[in-house]
Amino acid sequence: MTQQKEETNSLTRRRFLKWTAGGAAAAAGLTLGIRPWNRTASGTTTVSQTRPAMGTFVEITARGEDEAKTSELIEKAYSRIREVDEKMSVYKDGSLVKGANRPGRKSLNLDPATMDVLTEAQKLAELTDGSFDATAGPLLKLWGFYDDELTVPTSKQLEETLKLVDYRGLKLNPSTGTATLPDPNSRLDLGGIAKGYGVDAAVNVLKEGNLAAGLVNAGGDIRGFGGPEGEASWKVGLQNPLKEEGLLAGMDLFLPAVTTSGNYESFFTYDGSKLAHIIDPKTGRPVEDVLSVSVMTETAVRADGLSTAAFSQGPEGALETTAGLEETEMIYIHRTDSGRIAVGLTEGLEGVVDSGKLEVTLN
Repeated sequence: MTQQKEETNSLTRRRFLKWTAGGAAAAAGLTLGIRPWNRTASGTTTVSQTRPAMGTFVEITARGEDEAKTSELIEKAYSRIREVDEKMSVYKDGSLVKGANRPGRKSLNLDPATMDVLTEAQKLAELTDGSFDATAGPLLKLWGFYDDELTVPTSKQLEETLKLVDYRGLKLNPSTGTATLPDPNSRLDLGGIAKGYGVDAAVNVLKEGNLAAGLVNAGGDIRGFGGPEGEASWKVGLQNPLKEEGLLAGMDLFLPAVTTSGNYESFFTYDGSKLAHIIDPKTGRPVEDVLSVSVMTETAVRADGLSTAAFSQGPEGALETTAGLEETEMIYIHRTDSGRIAVGLTEGLEGVVDSGKLEVTLN
């Protein structure tokens, strides 16, 4: 018992939520974050807004022929994001997922959107041999991630909790809108994929409004179409995982979506080690030595889930999985056993990103 208490006391946690960096005044300013719209030479209008949503700040930029219509579509896009969050958050009272996670329930009734996300989650689980697992909620709860009261569980606690986690025991029936959990005490957690779904939903609103271009950035989950005035595509920056403020590289968004999962976003330290707020569903323990994973692909929901799974897969498995997928690329930054920082790239990024320069910058 004494050892367990000492372990608990050595745990600390930090979150890098950009909207809190400047305190309440800065957050209030960003809440109103409506940038002046500008009419370009071609006659189109660009409007950009930033608001808090899904545990981060979401920036939406859109370009269309009419300022009022463009602003209206951005408003609808934010409404769609709020709908996704209110259904799939494990934190919000009244959310479908939180309600479904009440102890003793095994059969769940789901709305179509949540069923879509769980269907994608199951595909990713099969693809990554369980490195992504939507039933990992009991592990996150055990470690105290839901209430920010972090604790290090005993081996016995991990052993018992892992019995509740198994994506193969999650059965979905889209025709009836029902899902069956592996155990009455199992819990769903969509934190590694729902934000990407929200980004996709927002982009779909903008595209259905026939805008010339749009970009949605939800704290590193990004998807866009078209490009800024005079540009063929949007440009994105890859954050340096070892520096709170700093970019490693910039690149064109040559695939519609990119998501970066990093241990700089939400982590805790234990015995001097920095551990990501991502649990390996196979071991039940936080992932070590992975600094950052960026995935570029067709949809934000797929990019979000793949980048989460890649942490647990390790560099070789993650890059191999990605190499077998069409229109999908990955940047994998991790610390080797010798303490060196290594950068792995899929073949499609050769000539687009210089891993040698990335490695020098990291060191």
